[in-house]
Amino acid sequence: MNPSLKTLQAAHLKYAGAVESQQKILSVIASQSLPDVDSTRLDVARSAYESAAADMAIGLSNDAGLAEATKAFKVAQQDHEKAVAAHQHSQAVVNGLQSKLQAANAAIEAAKSVLTAAEGAYLTHEIEAADTEYLRLAHGVQEQWLRIAACTKLLLDRKLSARFVPKDPVMLTGIGPTSCAFVLETRPHEPTGIGQPLFVNSSAEALKRAEIRAQMEADSKASGLFSKAMAAIKN
Repeated sequence: MNPSLKTLQAAHLKYAGAVESQQKILSVIASQSLPDVDSTRLDVARSAYESAAADMAIGLSNDAGLAEATKAFKVAQQDHEKAVAAHQHSQAVVNGLQSKLQAANAAIEAAKSVLTAAEGAYLTHEIEAADTEYLRLAHGVQEQWLRIAACTKLLLDRKLSARFVPKDPVMLTGIGPTSCAFVLETRPHEPTGIGQPLFVNSSAEALKRAEIRAQMEADSKASGLFSKAMAAIKN
């Protein structure tokens, strides 16, 4: 299992949680509405109160008229104050939500940065693991190509027909950290192993041919056929 998986999962959960919090705040903001503050009624009541007070002062009105105007003005004042308070409260809620939204946006960016780093670590490990397997398989491919090429040459040396004649060696190159390190280990003069052949030993096929020849002779001796053939030659 990729050792970065748990870190990646934790980072993804944190990012998802940050996005969920942001969406919740945005939803609440969208549902908010600022109540209107209409001062028309207060202005009318004030004007009536002032007029009644003036009429009282010049003797054009009695106490009852002024009392009624005063009461209406006080009620209008109270209602206006309630409307202002409601508006201020709603505005405070919106302001607070906007502040929380800014914090939520910052949390998303931070979580996204962590998630990106975790994804990078996860993908880097995947590359390293794949390249290690690639190099292992490359050795296997190279080995089998050398065996085919060597056996084909041994057939041709014996004037026998060969149905398949490999002409060019398998070109496997460095593509990742492990395979490139292998290239640099075998050929330190290379500035980088990227795109460079993994195997460039021109004598590898000849060595494999000698190995197979020796193995063929050893197998013949083991079966007793080789010793009988040699005895027949000597006689």
